[in-house]
Amino acid sequence: MADFFGEVVHPNSRAFWTEDDDESEEAGDTTVSFTIDWTETCPEKMKTLIIAETPLIKDFIEQSVIQDHKSICSITSQNSKESSRIHRLPNDVFLCLIDSHINLTIAGDFIEAISPILSKSENTIAITCNHVSQLKCGEKAPELSFIRSLSTRGVTEKQRNFFPVLSQPNIVAGVAAGVISHAEVMNLPGTLAVLYLDGFELDSQSAQPLIKLFKELLSYDLKDFNVPSSLFLEKGNLYM
Repeated sequence: MADFFGEVVHPNSRAFWTEDDDESEEAGDTTVSFTIDWTETCPEKMKTLIIAETPLIKDFIEQSVIQDHKSICSITSQNSKESSRIHRLPNDVFLCLIDSHINLTIAGDFIEAISPILSKSENTIAITCNHVSQLKCGEKAPELSFIRSLSTRGVTEKQRNFFPVLSQPNIVAGVAAGVISHAEVMNLPGTLAVLYLDGFELDSQSAQPLIKLFKELLSYDLKDFNVPSSLFLEKGNLYM
């Protein structure tokens, strides 16, 4: 694995496991299964597959990118009524919006379920976001919002340098990180883009890094994009 690519770090303590986790392990297999339903024929190849997670990124895409492009595939888990959706965009680009119920504990099962789809992509882009307080390199935030990236060995030099590299010892978790780890293991081109926000809102100004990214990915004019006035980042366990 390339030296600029993040490593997978497993917990060295059981301090974060709960009694429920122990009970689940004793109960047997806890694998979550997923059902993949295509409303049209599954493409043999995809020029670009974009994987997007977190409610803020999804809301931005739904309001500003998808427009009239209907879903062609749904990916549903046995434990959720919601589903992840794949949309076909112009220029042989496919966009997968990840169900918000797919958390860290079942991200691996989800990646395994969609691995046949990931293998069809000639270039995979995974997008997620974090608050800038999660950036651990001591770097000052250059702007209200900015993107840092990680790339697999298979990407071109242009793709690798499109955004500054996410420095060590930062860790990215979730489906987006799992997708790019899968691409690295399978020797496929893939890039992880992490949007860092200095606040908890995404407006026309802080959305500029996303607009730049999608303009590059979609290769067509963004004049019809309707940037929402304000979207909000889930605070999770952040206390400001």
